[in-house]
Amino acid sequence: MIGHSLGKARAGDWVIIDFDLSGEIVFCSEADSYADDFPKSDWPPDTYSGLMIRQENGALIFHPLECFSGDHPISIEWDATKVRSK
Repeated sequence: MIGHSLGKARAGDWVIIDFDLSGEIVFCSEADSYADDFPKSDWPPDTYSGLMIRQENGALIFHPLECFSGDHPISIEWDATKVRSK
């Protein structure tokens, strides 16, 4: 699934970004979905407009919305092997 699916992304979903990078969504400003430990007030969409994932090792990776559109958007797929944490 490509960028247009960001509106369906929810905190707690497990995703694979660009066929390589996997993690749990901690917030998606496009869907207005934020994990309890990542409140919107700490990650305002006017500054953090995009998708933040937390990898299994705890690393946080932010992808601005621009990454999911344009001529060469990165891909996002839902990881069916992982269960939503929320």
